[in-house]
Amino acid sequence: MVFTRPLENEQLNNINIELLIADTNSIPFIRTIESPMKMSIIPQNGWEPKKSYQIKLFRQDSTRSKSTFKDSITIIHIETTHFQGYGGLSGMVKGYESTQLITEILSVENKEWNFKSVVNSEGRFEYKDIPESSYIFHVFDDRDQNKVYSYGKAFPFQTSEWFFISPDTIEVRANWDIELQPIFMGN
Repeated sequence: MVFTRPLENEQLNNINIELLIADTNSIPFIRTIESPMKMSIIPQNGWEPKKSYQIKLFRQDSTRSKSTFKDSITIIHIETTHFQGYGGLSGMVKGYESTQLITEILSVENKEWNFKSVVNSEGRFEYKDIPESSYIFHVFDDRDQNKVYSYGKAFPFQTSEWFFISPDTIEVRANWDIELQPIFMGN
């Protein structure tokens, strides 16, 4: 939680907090004061996937200091999703001589997951710790060295960069490292 103004250490330590799962069961939690404006509340056994939580903050009435919250009870609702797993992907590109090959994987499920890897001098590429998902895989010859595929131009005429797109999607699974079969290209 991030507060709008710094609180004294005494106020932070004395905030009465209750953490509920499924709106009814109170569960033990760990309170960590990170700064005068920031506090973390984490269940002792961690956040369970696909559950509904409530953090209840109770106002402290004190004549010495301003009240921490406007309402007598402030409720924060939290919905968790499934755990995000991570995996790896590696392989080789053979039969195409270039020192500027780049591989790129694009998630089918989340358009923001777009990862690139430079193919090394031995023709190998590797992705570590990528989110679990189905990916479209492609390779291109980055002749202009801008790390982005260039489509070419009609005027003035400029050819596009050479590319290869895998006809199949690649499934990256949590805790698995996938070694692709060598990808054979022709110049």
